[in-house]
Amino acid sequence: MPFNKAHKWHIPSLMEWYARNQAKHELVLNWVAWRPLQKALQGAVERARRLGCTHILFTEHDHWGYPIDGLDVLLAHDKDVVGFLTHYKEPPYYPMAYRKKDPSVSMMERKKNLRVFRPSGLAQCDLITWAFTLVKMSVFDKMLEAGKDPFASWGVVPPDSCFCQYCEDLGIERWVDGSVEIEHGDVPISHIPAMRRAFESILASQRRLNLHDMVELDEEHDIIPYQLELQKEAIQARNVELAPADEVPAHDSVLA
Repeated sequence: MPFNKAHKWHIPSLMEWYARNQAKHELVLNWVAWRPLQKALQGAVERARRLGCTHILFTEHDHWGYPIDGLDVLLAHDKDVVGFLTHYKEPPYYPMAYRKKDPSVSMMERKKNLRVFRPSGLAQCDLITWAFTLVKMSVFDKMLEAGKDPFASWGVVPPDSCFCQYCEDLGIERWVDGSVEIEHGDVPISHIPAMRRAFESILASQRRLNLHDMVELDEEHDIIPYQLELQKEAIQARNVELAPADEVPAHDSVLA
């Protein structure tokens, strides 16, 4: 796990989880401080290979709330790459599981080709985060044989995008388990509904969103909520005056 300035709840949560799982799973903690993310990830792979490890469990310093039996759950899935769901730290707290809109577009191209979705259980995805993700060492062995190093550098493409694209190139599936959600940042999951509602109210007061037309984000609707283009037709049908387009900031980030 890379470490810069840990979230205040990260270390207590991680230490409790580690203490209760270390002996059972013969865990080795790879805690790397003050190094670039890709270097910390690359170092973890190299150390795991030297120690003869079978898996690497990745997490990051702004996550917390690790389920004590989480590793058991992921091991039971027996997937090459599998992790738990998490969410963005800012409203509207999108889930961080992604599918491509166009499967032919590489995640290395930095095109706006990803859509978020919220799986109810175990589901295949194109891009997964490092919140609590288990990867078999055989995945990195395949990449090494193919001359692919997902953590060789970090330019415009973040390491998770590079890793997941190389997995796709080699036919390695990525899976996300939506039955468990890892905490991320300052807002606990239990507080997110209220925080989202407050965010929606702000958008509605600024005539960017009609609350009656908000689309639910679930496994049946893998779209981006709150995006003006998705709401425009419904809002106009209700005769709600829209702000000029140049006055409405985009909320789609790289997810559009």
